[in-house]
Amino acid sequence: IDIIKKIIKLSDKNIKVFHDLSKPSIPLNILVNSSKAKKELKWSPKVNLDQGIKKTIQWMRENL
Repeated sequence: IDIIKKIIKLSDKNIKVFHDLSKPSIPLNILVNSSKAKKELKWSPKVNLDQGIKKTIQWMRENL
């Protein structure tokens, strides 16, 4: 939920979020944990989360 709130804030959109309890849920902490990539691949992000969200929103506005 925190990342959804962050996306809404950075997109400057008034979006209402609701939970569809009829669909299975995947724990988000599993999906966004990059520690294994950092350890095994010596990978590190080039931008922080806020910058990445802003860049993604900008790309989507320009290309979709």
